[in-house]
Amino acid sequence: MGAPLKNASDAVFGIIAMQVYDVSRIYSVEDRALFLVVAACSHGAGPDPAS
Repeated sequence: MGAPLKNASDAVFGIIAMQVYDVSRIYSVEDRALFLVVAACSHGAGPDPAS
């Protein structure tokens, strides 16, 4: 599962990703929601392409 990391200008500067190697384990709706919150918290943390 992955989500884009965006800077304050909304430009993508990377990704955040995670992987589970246990095939019996699947990501839940709650897992995805938490992952998207973590990715959203990084908004504005990356380099600004205008500078």
